[in-house]
Amino acid sequence: MQEICYNCYKIKNMDWIERASLCPILSGVTPDTLLKLFGQLQFQIKQYRKDEVMAVQGDEVNRMLILLEGSVRGEMTDYAGHVIKIEDVTAPKPLAAAFLFGSENRFPVDVVANESVKVLIIYRGEFLKLLRMSETIQMNYLNLVGSKAQFLSKKIKFLSFKTIKG
Repeated sequence: MQEICYNCYKIKNMDWIERASLCPILSGVTPDTLLKLFGQLQFQIKQYRKDEVMAVQGDEVNRMLILLEGSVRGEMTDYAGHVIKIEDVTAPKPLAAAFLFGSENRFPVDVVANESVKVLIIYRGEFLKLLRMSETIQMNYLNLVGSKAQFLSKKIKFLSFKTIKG
């Protein structure tokens, strides 16, 4: 894992803000406005290599992770050691956004880089500041979490049918 200092990165390369602005949580906010908002926050940009584990199932979700480049996979390992791929996530998307708050805020899966990836990391307290600074970002986040809850509710309803006819 390579950590990039924000101030050094800002001077060398500003395209991260363009990529970040495409994330559903940050959509509807111009890159210039995002740059001003992020100028008031502490955050990191980290790079991970292919097959590097970014998070382990059960780890606390204490930061918003926004995938800027590349893709990752969510995996679960059963008791026999078999790995089951749950989902692939491609940039520019958030990772485990619905787990940032709540009493059981733990990663539900291992998160592994499929390729070289770049991730924007905003710790919970700083993300709360961001939500207070922008109503658009606040609504985007609430819509994302609400949509995820609705999707899971429909999935549970679907899985509760016992027969194909049902």
